[in-house]
Order: sequence, then C-alpha cells, then structure tokens
Amino acid sequence: LPISMKHYQPNFKHKKIRERFTKAIEFVERYVHRTPVPVSKTQIVEHFGQAQKSSSKYLKEHLLICTDEYFNWQTGVCKKYIRNEQGLKYLKEQLGISLVKPELQAQLDTGDFIYTEKSDRFFNPLQYQPRRVKRPVMTANGYNYNYDIECCAPTLLYQYARRLAARDGVLLELPYIELYLQDRTYVRDELSIKHNLSTDVIKQIITSVFQGAQLGLNHRTRLYQLLGGNFYVIQKLKTDDYISNLLLELKTMWSYITTDMKLSSNKKRINGRDKAGKYRELEKEVMAVINRELKRTKNKFLLEHDGWISKEICDVDYIRVLVKNKTGYQIKIDWEIWE
Repeated sequence: LPISMKHYQPNFKHKKIRERFTKAIEFVERYVHRTPVPVSKTQIVEHFGQAQKSSSKYLKEHLLICTDEYFNWQTGVCKKYIRNEQGLKYLKEQLGISLVKPELQAQLDTGDFIYTEKSDRFFNPLQYQPRRVKRPVMTANGYNYNYDIECCAPTLLYQYARRLAARDGVLLELPYIELYLQDRTYVRDELSIKHNLSTDVIKQIITSVFQGAQLGLNHRTRLYQLLGGNFYVIQKLKTDDYISNLLLELKTMWSYITTDMKLSSNKKRINGRDKAGKYRELEKEVMAVINRELKRTKNKFLLEHDGWISKEICDVDYIRVLVKNKTGYQIKIDWEIWE
C-alpha cells in the first residue's frame, strides 16, 4: 500500500473531513471521467487541499489515476487523469453519501426542477451526474422516458446557415455535412476504425468542429487536449478525406453565420466562444418550445440542454411539428425507455 494509505486513515465522522471529501468527490464526478482530462495543480489544491497534507494525498490516491505525467507550467500543459472508480465508490460508501440530497429529492417528487441559467443554458445538479448514476435515480422516481435531439448542434447550425444563405438567394448544399446528419453512426464508425479512436472521441471531435473548434497543434485548444497532443493522430485526422472536406464545408457554413453575427453585434472578429454561444442560442430557442409543451401537458420532466427525461411518454411526432412551426427548424428526436 502507498505510505499515506498505511499511516493515514481519515475520520469519516469528522465534519471538516466529510466536507472536504465531499467537495473532492463532487469535483471528480463532474469533471473527471474515463477519458483522460487535464487537471491543473490549482484545481487539485482547490478541491483536494494542499498537496503536502495527508488528506490531500489520500484523496488523490482514491479518486484520481494519472495517465500522463507530462506537464509544463510555462505552456499551460497539465498532467492528465482518469477517475478511480473503485476508490470513488469506497469513499462514498464510507461517507454514506446519498446520490440525491433532500432538496433534489423534493424536486424529483414535485417535478418542479430549479435551474440556474448561464450562457443560454439551464443547469440543475442532477444533470452533472453520469448516466450510470443518474439513470437509476431517475427511474426510481418514475422518470422512465429519455429524449435527445439527434445531432442537435450540427442540425441547427446547418439549417440556420441555409436560412441565411437563402436570404441572399443562395441554395446552400453541403454534402459532407448532410451525410453526417443522415447517417452519423456510419460516419463515426468508419472514422473510429480508420483512426483507432473510440466512437465517443470521434463524436466529440465532430461536434466540436461544428461549433467552431480548431483541429490543430495549439495546446490550448479543447481538441488538442482531447487527443492528448498526439501530433501523428492530429495530422492524420486533418488529412483524412472526409474530415478535410467536412472542415472546408464548415468554413463555408460558418462564413454565412459569422457575417450575420458581425452585422448584428458590430463585432469585427468572431471567436470560438462566440460560435459556441450562437449554437446555445439556437438550442435555447428550440428547447423553449419543448419546455412550454411539456408544461402544457403537465408532464414532469428534467431538461438536459438538448434533451429531457420525463415521467410520461411524449408525442414525439407532434413535438417535431410544433418545433418546425414555431422555429422553422426540422429536428429528429431519439428516445428510449429506461426500465
């Protein structure tokens, strides 16, 4: 056993220990998953405590597994970690942490979920839970129907660009984007096999570039971090026939959107944050229609940014027609029953 585990054993009944350990657990459950993510020393100190303390070492040993020791404080490159699932489970058992706090249980009972609005999105603590945790909580409380807008970001951004192009008398047709919207599973599987990356990573890459993210060797970008700064993989992806053509089409798509954004905001330059904000604006417009309809039918539901989980089954076809009539966007909705 590591030295700190041999000689340090926390008093799980002590109030300050419980508070510190709970804070660390909440950070890990929200931010660290099975895919390696960069975690800075500042984040560890904030959520785990000072590195020299036994309690901080104990938390790191139980909650984090380092997958890449390289860091460079001058360039901002951090060590990468995945979650220690066994250690997390052990600590939660020792602390007797309930998955649902009383105030959240009250929201589950009434269906009156409290959201905090930030950047055109509505947040509730239940949304942060990974599916393996959230699903049993929701089903135990009678929320058995899970809905997602299929390819929400690509769908809305492409249709929005086509709307702007049509205003200028241009019929915008981008076949590589349309192929992804028609059969995203096929595209993801092909790229996954070709580049030896998981379909989840491929999905994150495509969703990110749709929202204006750069696929390159800038260590500060999200995709560079996602791909672990692997020069070979990044270069292969950039020269891939499908991805290179997709990037060209996305440049065309965004040219219409950014031109309109500059005119409406008097901004000379549109950055990645602006582009992500435009998508959230479109997403909010669509979800507002769905939100009103679910409330009208008195269905209890938890919003999920581009989807929702409800107690009663929804008329998906009617919701699609309603969204089309109210916003002009044609959406597809995936749904499943959680037993």
